Amino acid sequence: PMIFKREIYAVASILGASVFYLFSFYGVNYDITFWVCFTIILLCRAISIRLKLNLPISNSDKYDISL
Repeated sequence: PMIFKREIYAVASILGASVFYLFSFYGVNYDITFWVCFTIILLCRAISIRLKLNLPISNSDKYDISL
């Protein structure tokens, strides 16, 4: 399964939440706001899967900061 392995879940969610906040702030109809945000999140995920876009993974073993 592709769930939570470098995919862009958080980025898509943050983008959708930001658009939701802006639309709500400016008084856009809730139904329009919902569907626009839903579409943005869905397209962001679909494009990232289609183009195989991933977020970089931190290599924590590279930086040993033990005391």
